[in-house]
Amino acid sequence: MFAFPFKVMERTTRDAMFSELLEIIENEKVGDIVIGLPLSLDGEDTLTTRQVRNFAASLERRVDLPIHLVDEDSAQLQRKTNSRRPDFGTGKERRIWTARQRK
Repeated sequence: MFAFPFKVMERTTRDAMFSELLEIIENEKVGDIVIGLPLSLDGEDTLTTRQVRNFAASLERRVDLPIHLVDEDSAQLQRKTNSRRPDFGTGKERRIWTARQRK
């Protein structure tokens, strides 16, 4: 399985965000969803971690796909070694990653 960044989405409303995300999932024939999990340095949950877990739970109610929560420290290390690393933007943007099964 390969995971790679797809695009940066502007966050407007929750409904609009999920609508756009579901459209991407369908159009790109996504097989799995990978979400970065921002743990504290000691590996504990933070407020942001809980928000990401809530987002994943909301997404899970809307899709019938495997959702993988990946420690962002590992994800950042992986991105640093990827020479095709895109610009993710800042502010009210949500990073969207897709994963496709290699056959």
